[in-house]
Amino acid sequence: AQFLLNKTAFLELPDVGLPLVEIKEEPIFVEMDAQHKADYISFHERLEKECKIRSMFGGKGVWSKFIPATINYADRPDMENPVIFGSKENIAKVEGTRYSENYYHAKERKLVSLVKENLSEGRGVIIYNNYTSKFGLNERIRDVLKAHGIGNVRILKEPDPMKRQQVLEQYAEQGVEVIICNMKLVEVGLDLLTWPTIIFYQL
Repeated sequence: AQFLLNKTAFLELPDVGLPLVEIKEEPIFVEMDAQHKADYISFHERLEKECKIRSMFGGKGVWSKFIPATINYADRPDMENPVIFGSKENIAKVEGTRYSENYYHAKERKLVSLVKENLSEGRGVIIYNNYTSKFGLNERIRDVLKAHGIGNVRILKEPDPMKRQQVLEQYAEQGVEVIICNMKLVEVGLDLLTWPTIIFYQL
C-alpha cells in the first residue's frame, strides 16, 4: 500500500468494456413428495427433541449433528442415516425411514428436468453440493443423471488448484456436459464458460 496505492486504478468489470454475459439468479422451490415429506418431518421432530434434551443436560456438540442430518435426509433418504448420541451408558439413536436407491425424490426429478432443459439448448451445467464426503451426494447425483439418460457427466475432485483448470480444459475437449463438485473446489478463479448454467443443488 505504501508504494503502490497512489499508482493504482480500481476498475470494475463493466469499466473494461468486455462483452459480459447477463447473469440471472433464480431460486427454485420444490415440494417434497407426500410420504417423503411426512417421514422427513417425523425425523426432524424426533431429532430436534433429542438434541434439546441432550443439550439441557450438558451434552456438547449435539446440535452440530442436526443440520447435516436433516439436510441429507431430505437429499439422500436412500442412505442409512442414524444419528447416535451418548456414551456406552446412555445411547440414543434417531433415524428416518430408509428408501430404496431406485426412489428418485422430487428434488432429484426437478434436477434431471433442469439439466435436460439446459443441455437441449446447448448449455453445459455445473452442479454444486456441500455434503460430499460420507454422504456421497456427488456420486448419487451422477447415478441419478445417468439413470435418466444423461451420460456425459464427471465429478470434479482435483485437490490441486493449480491443476484444476487443466482438468476443466480436458473436460471441455472431451465434450463433458455436466460437472458435479463440492463448491469449495471452485473458490478460486476458473474458466467455466463451457458450463454456463450453475445449479446450487445443496447450499
